[in-house]
Amino acid sequence: MIRLPKFFGGVLALALLLTLAMPVLAEEAKGTIRSANATSKEIVLKGVLKDTTYVLKADAQLYLDGRKAAIADLREGDRAVLAFEKEKDTLRASEVRCLRKAAETTGKIHSVLAENRDIVLKGVVSNTTYHLMKDSTVFINGKQSKFSELRPDDQVRITHESKGDQLMAIEVAVTRSK
Repeated sequence: MIRLPKFFGGVLALALLLTLAMPVLAEEAKGTIRSANATSKEIVLKGVLKDTTYVLKADAQLYLDGRKAAIADLREGDRAVLAFEKEKDTLRASEVRCLRKAAETTGKIHSVLAENRDIVLKGVVSNTTYHLMKDSTVFINGKQSKFSELRPDDQVRITHESKGDQLMAIEVAVTRSK
């Protein structure tokens, strides 16, 4: 008979307890909006075979082209990314990011140029520069922050628009490990 050290049972019990105590993580869905109903607080994404309905949580955050929005601002054809959780047979959205005129990109910050309010993202062939406007917003781990708090090697998602040959950042969302 193989005997395991006594502490192994305790470690196994602790691991099981931590697994059960972990919060439910939101899933992410991407698609095109078929409809957005302010009365029922529902957003329907077009599907290949079947459309999918998401009900907004009471504290759901909605964004259109990187700016805060209301469900009434969303239109059919907007590209959307929803963070949601499944509760029984209902999909409950906690965040909805829609793009109509803007685009999103992700990457790591190569450098932050404070004098011009520019962020340079690392590229495979060449780096790309994004200019922050005065009304641009910066979030670090979901909390509104300042441009001066950005640093090289931050992992970012930038919502931006093109103005001529310049990329204008509307929103910069940083994810840092805690």
